[in-house]
Amino acid sequence: MPATHGTKRSLRRTFITIAALATGVLGWAAYAPVEFCSDPACARERFRIFVEVDSFRDIEPVALEASDGGRIVTPASILQDGGIRVQIAHDQTNLPYAAASGPLTPADLRQYTEVWRGQRLPADANTGLYAMLTPALVSETGERLFGVMFDMAGREGFAVSPGETARLFKEQSEEWIALLQLRTFTHELLHSLNRQHLDAAHVDGRLTIEAPTHCISAVEGGQWSLKDAPFMSISATTIRFFQSAAARDVLPGAANKRFEPLRTSATECDDARRNVGPPPALSRWELMRRRLSGISFIQAAHAEDGVVNSTEEQVARVEVRIQAQDAPYPLGYPIAVRLMVMNSGAEALPLRGRLAPAYGIIQIERRAEGEEEWLPFKPVVLYEPESDLEALLASSERAEETVSVFFGSDGWTFPRPGAYELRARLLLSEDLADATSSVVRVRIAAPETADDQAVLQSLLDERGQLDDNVGRLLAVGGRIGSETDISSIAAISKSHGHTTLGSALRLMLATQRFHPPIDPRTGVRPKPESGAARELLRETCSDSGVAALTNELLERFPDAAPSGMKSIVSDSASAWDGVPNVGAPFGTYSDPKLQRFGPSLHFCSGDSRLTGATRPGAAQLARSLRRVQPQRIVLIGHGDRAGSCEHNDALALRRAETLRRVLIESGVAADRIQTVSLGARRPLDFSASASAHLLNRRVEVLIDGGAVERDSAAGRILPRCRS
Repeated sequence: MPATHGTKRSLRRTFITIAALATGVLGWAAYAPVEFCSDPACARERFRIFVEVDSFRDIEPVALEASDGGRIVTPASILQDGGIRVQIAHDQTNLPYAAASGPLTPADLRQYTEVWRGQRLPADANTGLYAMLTPALVSETGERLFGVMFDMAGREGFAVSPGETARLFKEQSEEWIALLQLRTFTHELLHSLNRQHLDAAHVDGRLTIEAPTHCISAVEGGQWSLKDAPFMSISATTIRFFQSAAARDVLPGAANKRFEPLRTSATECDDARRNVGPPPALSRWELMRRRLSGISFIQAAHAEDGVVNSTEEQVARVEVRIQAQDAPYPLGYPIAVRLMVMNSGAEALPLRGRLAPAYGIIQIERRAEGEEEWLPFKPVVLYEPESDLEALLASSERAEETVSVFFGSDGWTFPRPGAYELRARLLLSEDLADATSSVVRVRIAAPETADDQAVLQSLLDERGQLDDNVGRLLAVGGRIGSETDISSIAAISKSHGHTTLGSALRLMLATQRFHPPIDPRTGVRPKPESGAARELLRETCSDSGVAALTNELLERFPDAAPSGMKSIVSDSASAWDGVPNVGAPFGTYSDPKLQRFGPSLHFCSGDSRLTGATRPGAAQLARSLRRVQPQRIVLIGHGDRAGSCEHNDALALRRAETLRRVLIESGVAADRIQTVSLGARRPLDFSASASAHLLNRRVEVLIDGGAVERDSAAGRILPRCRS
């Protein structure tokens, strides 16, 4: 009997323990803490957001609600699943716009925001956003967009083009247009809440709203259609973020966290489809059942993670390279770098014309020399291109682009003199290593001459630091604000155009003259001042980056090119590697097979003759080349800032040809020698001093192959010139 009584007591304790554990598990499954919540069923309201929406005249009304499988969905109902309450107020419905002004750019949107954003924030709202429904959107380079977040610093402004969606899908998928317009609006709204493309998930065979529209669409023969029906829900990752992140990470506002570097990849659509997730749990019962059913799989999931982490990382399929100038840039200079990619994989990737950080595929990172942490360059806008079709880079193809990196959404990239390091990363899918370039060194120098200091003063604020407002103005080509805002820069560029910085500022002025800012009060864009722009561009070749951007600007406005300019610098490669005497441009400083050899030979102003010490120096160089016997010899001529770009290109080539004749006369094989001109585009010293000009007037020798001695590229041979 005692034994039986003890057994009963033991069974009772066991039963109570099991019941307590079961109750605990059921309680956890139904009411787990917020930080574990990734379903609508457990989401608690955390934030309230007010969105002021303005639309332009002559746009078909967009209700921002649509039927999805018998239920009415709105941005508010979609974000409610993550604990975000959204209040949308349509304010202006007739913003002025003239069709002759052309599609709107991010700079134009900023203009409208300054004038038309006006509604007060409701008392119960945590923050406010401003959205515009526009007739047509393009990037600053003219690519059509579904939407754009044009305020990367505060995350407070975005725009979409409902008419573009209707135009593209009306033939094949007209019944989905209202839903797609709503999807695009909500997608951009999610960007303003710090959500990105790789937060998307593949649920029941469809992609959540974080994925861009081109991931669910197909283009064939110019006709657009849907591959998948739109899935009007946010992902579990986004819900978890909204439920657990700090307010400053989620909410827009100048005092809150800026937009994170775009987490996307060159294969973002495939990546999103691999991120398979369960359907969202809409009730506590569904949530409890899912959590309980998942317990038995925890151990297996951890084991699988261990296998994945132990596998060797795959090799990247794309080669990425970055190039900048060797010489120290002046403080405040509009620095642009050259990005080059080669697709070494089997599949085509959307890289052509998409290397700018605003597309999120390439991430440029910087750090001050000696520091450990790499900081991402954050672009001032985020583009949502319509299609990847024209951007596809086939296997073994190459692409390059010159991109500005001097100013981002968090201010000036190089705010003070010193040495910095840059690298570029092409973001690939999770099962591939990111393709990362080698590191390039960028040096920033304080002004040395009075003229250089005078130009810099126009870029400084009252504290003597680089002014963010001026930097933003330069970054968008002077197309925000009024004519008064750029008057000081125009004046200093005119009076000090002989300086490198003064010359470089002309590119911003030319951009503004070619494509003036729209007047947000009338919707009219002033007529281009092509004549003034042409004159500015004649003298805009202060370095390879500015010259390449000048060429890209001329490609956008081909009828406005100055006479003869296109024959000098025909593309971005010519701006960086030079224009050969004969044949097509080829790699010079960008070719890893070519290396510097011998001292550089320098010239007097306006002269292409070898004088003084440079004559015996050239003879000694010829003897060294005969001894080394390289397979190729590339002679690159350079100039200073005196005279026009065209004049310096021709003069620099004559200097290279002078050395070529001496080498041939000294017994170097003529068929191994190539001559190239880089004009004034690769200075050794950016300053406006006479000594800097003498350093810049030179010929440098690159060779491929041969028995090269150590320190063979040392030294400079300078002539004695009349002052």
